[in-house]
Amino acid sequence: MKNQPLILVSIIVLIFGCQDKKHVDDKIPELKPRRVIIIGIDATGSYKLREQAKNMVAAVINELEPGDILYLRFINESSYLDVNTVFRLELPALNKPKSDNPFDRKAKRLRKSQIFHINSLKKEGLQRLADIKFVVAKNTDIYGFLAASNDRFNLAPQDFKKILIIASDLKDNVRHKVILDLLGVYVAVVGFQNSKDPQKSRSLKNNWTKKFMQSGAAKVIFLSIEERFSTNNFNR
Repeated sequence: MKNQPLILVSIIVLIFGCQDKKHVDDKIPELKPRRVIIIGIDATGSYKLREQAKNMVAAVINELEPGDILYLRFINESSYLDVNTVFRLELPALNKPKSDNPFDRKAKRLRKSQIFHINSLKKEGLQRLADIKFVVAKNTDIYGFLAASNDRFNLAPQDFKKILIIASDLKDNVRHKVILDLLGVYVAVVGFQNSKDPQKSRSLKNNWTKKFMQSGAAKVIFLSIEERFSTNNFNR
C-alpha cells in the first residue's frame, strides 16, 4: 500500500501526458507562405513528352496547399494568347479559428469542411487535366509563354512565392522580343527533351539558364522526364 501514492502520481502524469499529446495533434499546422505556380506544357510537334508531363502536373496539384494558386497553360505557336490558359486553380486559405481551444468542436467542423472543399477543388483540377486533348502546334513560342507568366506573376501579392514550371525542349522558333522580369521566381524545366547532339542540348540548357538568371530568377533547375519533380525542390 505504500506504493499507492507513487502509482497515483504515475497515472495522473500518464493522463495529462496523453491530453498534451492530443492537444498538439489537434493544433492547426503553422501557416506557410502562399504560392503562385505557373506550368506550361509544350504542345508543339517537336516535343514528344506531353502525356508524361501530365503526370508531373498531377503530382503538383496533389502537393498544393491552402492559399496556393496554379495556372496551367499550353505552349504553342502563339503562347501569349489568353486562350492558352487551360485552367486556373486557386485553393482558399484556411480560416484561422476564433478559439485556441483544441477541443472546440465547432472549430474542428469548420476545419474539416474547409479541407473537404480544398480536396474537392484538387479533384476537379485533376479531372480537367486528365481530359486535356492536345492540338499539336507547328511552332514553339517560349517567349510568349514567359511573357504571359510575367503578367500573372505581377498580379500576385508580393509575399507570394513564385514558381515557374516548363515542360518543353525549349526550342523557340517564333523569336518574339520580350523583356523578361523573373525577379525572385523559382524556375524548373521538367521533362526536358534532349536532342541527339549532347553538346547542343548542353548549350541550350546553359543559354536558357543564363537568360533566366539574368532576368532575376532565384533558382533554375533542369530535370529529365524520369526524374520526379516536387515543388519541395524549392525549399520554403
